Amino acid sequence: MHARCSSMWAGTARTIGAYLNCSKFKVGPGRKILVFAALILTTLLHNQPLVVRANLNRFAGAISSITWNGAEFVDSYDHGRELQSDLVYETPNECNNPTEAGSQDDGTGYTTSSKLLSYKQEDTHSFSTEVQMANWVLRGESAPSCSCPIPRSQPSDTILTKHVTLGALGQPNLLRFDLTYSIPDPHLYIGFEVLTQYMSTAFNTAYTYDGSALSPVSTTGKYSHPIIVATADGKYASGVYVIGAHFYGAHLFSQAQVQKWSAGSVLSGCIPPSDHSFTAYSAVGTLKDVKTALQAAIMAANGGQ
Repeated sequence: MHARCSSMWAGTARTIGAYLNCSKFKVGPGRKILVFAALILTTLLHNQPLVVRANLNRFAGAISSITWNGAEFVDSYDHGRELQSDLVYETPNECNNPTEAGSQDDGTGYTTSSKLLSYKQEDTHSFSTEVQMANWVLRGESAPSCSCPIPRSQPSDTILTKHVTLGALGQPNLLRFDLTYSIPDPHLYIGFEVLTQYMSTAFNTAYTYDGSALSPVSTTGKYSHPIIVATADGKYASGVYVIGAHFYGAHLFSQAQVQKWSAGSVLSGCIPPSDHSFTAYSAVGTLKDVKTALQAAIMAANGGQ
């Protein structure tokens, strides 16, 4: 039986695992320990450790934890949460939905239907992964009303190549994601959820940010400017900016007790097999910290203006 814990920052009970960069761990007879291999990025923010973990064997390198100043910013209860990337084909629903961390059927388990093809820890501030993304649902499983074929097997044919840098643009709390989706088949519609993050409902206020001013918005909705979700006192916050994004969103899942933000783009028409690349930024810290980091990203993307 695995030890379990819960807190306002975890949002839901979660298994405690040892994050070790090793493949073997010996224990005494009759005892078992769960070992999660992870890529780990670290820095200091206001003299407090900021630690980013990307779980390899459970989530195929999707970011499963960001901790700072006693808070956990990522809910990793199942394989659809995390800080990760996904996309949908042919319709906006989840019928054909390659997902970085894994599938709906992976549930709260300790393995993933995604296939991690390669990974590299470059230093304490950057890593890269290449993953063959899982299909979120397969034929015969529960899915929204579908007007297109549902995949039959795992994983999908879609490859996600990701490079992550902590401390981008001189901002210690700013993560830069360089993402490329390699899509081998033609499609009539592709919806990229370039970046999404799930977190505790302690993050119960939301703002859009246009690079100069914060505007309060609902914790559920679609928006045209970068989104920040924060605690009511502003002591903890998380936000996202994707260069060229068509939409930003926030959603409160009341029953599951989890909050998310997302950012993405949509293509439609006759889309040939091709690679699609995006540059995305996310930030954590106080509300002021996140605003400052996203402002740096927005200014850099607009030539420093």
